[in-house]
Amino acid sequence: MRARPRPVALLAVALWLAPSLSLADAATEAQLQYELGAQLYQAGKYTEALERFIASHRLVPNPNVVLNVVQTFTFLKRYDEAYNWNETYLSFTKEESKRAEGIKRREALSKSVAVIDVSTSPPGAELFVDRVELGSVGRSPLRIAVSKGDRVVIARLDKHDDQSAPVTAKNGAAVTASLKLTAAMGWVTVRTTPAGATVRDEQSHTVLGTTPAELRLPVGEHRLELTLGGWVNASRSVTVGRNARLALEVELQRAAASATLLSVRGNVDGATVLLNGRPLGAAPLSIDTLPAGSGVLEVRALGREPWKERVVLEQGSATRVSYSLVDPDDRPWAGWRWVGYGAGTALLGAGALFGLSARSAKSDFDDEPSRTALDRVEQRNLVADVLMGAGVLTIGATVTWDLLRAAPPESSGRVSVDR
Repeated sequence: MRARPRPVALLAVALWLAPSLSLADAATEAQLQYELGAQLYQAGKYTEALERFIASHRLVPNPNVVLNVVQTFTFLKRYDEAYNWNETYLSFTKEESKRAEGIKRREALSKSVAVIDVSTSPPGAELFVDRVELGSVGRSPLRIAVSKGDRVVIARLDKHDDQSAPVTAKNGAAVTASLKLTAAMGWVTVRTTPAGATVRDEQSHTVLGTTPAELRLPVGEHRLELTLGGWVNASRSVTVGRNARLALEVELQRAAASATLLSVRGNVDGATVLLNGRPLGAAPLSIDTLPAGSGVLEVRALGREPWKERVVLEQGSATRVSYSLVDPDDRPWAGWRWVGYGAGTALLGAGALFGLSARSAKSDFDDEPSRTALDRVEQRNLVADVLMGAGVLTIGATVTWDLLRAAPPESSGRVSVDR
């Protein structure tokens, strides 16, 4: 049994041969169309011959076929078409002798036609006569034969606005039509954070403006460069449409050598961070867009005692802040000290009053000595001594507790600078 070739291998061979086969088919068909045209011409069927010649040229452009078209149109006295095809012949015929014949033929035909000599700036525009729907007659610069009378020449070039020019064509004369094409434009609005960046065309380095900028640019793709001192250069591509508006927003990044970084974090997430009274955001946060200098940094949180301190932001450095905010409920009541001092003072005062009372009782005893009067003096002296001793002990204990107790916790922070 014979081995069958694999389908994949056959497909690969077919794909490899496809381009060359396509070219061969086009050349074969062009040759066939030319031969049919020659036969029709010999048979006196000139219009049908023209169709074959033109079809052959469209398949494979050939100056000899174009020359046959020129001669056939001339024989039919269709001088406009003969003139225009002769211009096609001159456009890709390089041999000097043949070009000389073509120019001589153009001069002869020009006596029977009205000619418009069209040039455009820039050159290479597609040209139309009267209406675009009638099809292109070629590319500028070009001489075009038309019927006499008022005509309109239209020029169309990619990325440019169409331009037109009215002319009055006269038989046996050539009129000039010069059209200046302007680039089609669109608008790009460029904004940067921060503003004030210079916008340049990256290819030509032309300065286009300073952000925020409203730029009017030719249709097509552009590469814009954004520069601002102390910030990293940015580059963006934009595609501008005809009469379209495009918005470009760019957030610039601080250059490492000039960045001023502030980092704040601590024991309470979500705390509000303020610098000189202006909110910066919620902690933890890291900001590199602040200007260098000093300011009062404050951290606040609901149900916590705030903390604030003056910090210094240095260019090219990172200022790092670590905070600890205290809950007031975690702090012991400070009124106990005043209770101790108040109680001790009250006891001393009471002891002093009883001491004065004992002195008065002693005077009564000296005037009228008796056991009852003596007992009264001794009782009042004892109460006075007890009260005075208790007052001294209370005040002493309060002072000792006040000196030895731990300091109440307060909101605090630690600031460090990495250079």
